[in-house]
Amino acid sequence: MKIIICLFAFTLTSQVYALNFSNSFEGALRSNSAIISQESYQAGVRGKQELGAQVFFISNLKFTDQFSLRTGAGLVMRDSKVEFEDYDSLPGLQSVTIMVSRMFLDIPLTLNYKISNFEVFGGINVANKLSSSIEVSPSIVGTTNNNIVDEKSLVTVPTFGFNYFTSTTSKVGLFYEFDQNFSKNWNQTSIGLSAGMSL
Repeated sequence: MKIIICLFAFTLTSQVYALNFSNSFEGALRSNSAIISQESYQAGVRGKQELGAQVFFISNLKFTDQFSLRTGAGLVMRDSKVEFEDYDSLPGLQSVTIMVSRMFLDIPLTLNYKISNFEVFGGINVANKLSSSIEVSPSIVGTTNNNIVDEKSLVTVPTFGFNYFTSTTSKVGLFYEFDQNFSKNWNQTSIGLSAGMSL
């Protein structure tokens, strides 16, 4: 699957160079929020927010002056955490934090609509996991920092956002990633602030 994605990205990039396109570089700060199931919440687990970052090379393949395919590639930090706060079950401890660190290579496949100084985009990001780790703090007897249970190596993340062009070459924006399952019992959403510059 990874080879297919790389070939698709290479082929698409090669085709773009023969057509009408524009390139930009985008960076963003993001807030990743763990989504907790009703059963986990009743058991004392609470989802928390964790900061992350991302950098993207974006190519807009123009169909018309307003519509384009927004694609490219980028590195995305999707770190997130939960806290177990069932104090009766943890004598002597106030809480236990489970921190999951994830790095992805994302390929956006979104449609972009531009009018005046605004553009709106929506679609999916094909997220290919590069690395992940889990840390339990403080350490509890009987727990180990192992791989995450049933973690997915490839995830399609629905995303929506908009950008405002502050000049002909620079822009700022907002984006939102919808609730998505990354591993067993671990969903998350993200919201972020971005800035970009045309190349």
